[in-house]
Amino acid sequence: MFSKTKYVDICKYHNQTFDFLHAVSKQTNYFPKKLINFDLHSDMKCNKKPHSVNGANWVNWTINKFNIDEYYWVLPKSILHNEQMLNHCFGKICEIKNGRFGNKKKISNRTCLYGNFTDNDYKYSTKEPLKQFFIVDKETNEIFAKYANLSTSEIQQIINSNENYRLLTVYTCTEDNLPNLMNEDVIVTIDGDYFTNNGYDTFFNYSYDTNNIKMLFNNILQCFKFKHIKPVYLSLSMSKNYSLHHEELINFFKFLKDNCKNKQDIRVRYIHTDLKDDPYTRVSIIFDKEKDKITKISNNVDLNTESQLMDYISKKFKDNPDGNYNFLVYVKEVVNKTTMQPHLLIYPDKQQIIQLSSQ
Repeated sequence: MFSKTKYVDICKYHNQTFDFLHAVSKQTNYFPKKLINFDLHSDMKCNKKPHSVNGANWVNWTINKFNIDEYYWVLPKSILHNEQMLNHCFGKICEIKNGRFGNKKKISNRTCLYGNFTDNDYKYSTKEPLKQFFIVDKETNEIFAKYANLSTSEIQQIINSNENYRLLTVYTCTEDNLPNLMNEDVIVTIDGDYFTNNGYDTFFNYSYDTNNIKMLFNNILQCFKFKHIKPVYLSLSMSKNYSLHHEELINFFKFLKDNCKNKQDIRVRYIHTDLKDDPYTRVSIIFDKEKDKITKISNNVDLNTESQLMDYISKKFKDNPDGNYNFLVYVKEVVNKTTMQPHLLIYPDKQQIIQLSSQ
């Protein structure tokens, strides 16, 4: 499955895939026209001009710079067991009343791709992916999804009227309904949260289950085999702020890299200045709600601000029934320059604490 692979890279943040491909472009001028992204997030922003490369829009920049014609966003088929996530990615368009006169406005549950689709009656099928058409502005990297109700021919007319526009086809799918890519040259990128997600920015999270992650690893290997995926360029991203199971994940990525027998080494200098190393400490906490007591903090983290963490936890769990909760939180202690007292920062700031298990 890696007989065609020339360059492979393991990076910390997924937007660094763009840097990797940019470095590859200095070695060769050949780029496949198909990009396959195994990811719980589309990483593609629509109807908004991206000003700099980041984790939410690196696909825009990649599609435009390397003239990608087809983008395959592949989700793990385990999302089929999560109604919210399934609806988020494949839900039908719906209508809501808007305004005092009851006029209706069409919206979509597919917020990740802003609801541009060709079949309003699409239902998830293991045979056919969700196929959508977008317009790419070659000058600004903007991807337009605001022509949801237009036919392909009408979209083509818009493209013909503007020399900066071109057509992009997007397939949203799982391992099951990803089209067969036999004899196709492709760029493949795999995000760590595809296997092991902490629930941030999704309705989906994985618990600490080694058997589960091994199953997901096997699923993607089977997908490569049966869909005849042979990447020319392969990027593997840890996505440390979104994924769990880091030790198992890096071992799997190294396994994939070692199987790329014909790979060439390439030195990539990541140039992003807006993304710094995560300053937060990732801790797992067991909390006894009945006694309002933290009974265990992983890695024996010593927090001077434990009382602040306790207050935060109590507020978050105030409506939960009594019991023990094991959950994940990112914290950082900073010192107030005025009072010289330690203060606790919690990330994600506006997200609920991730509950891994409850008793």
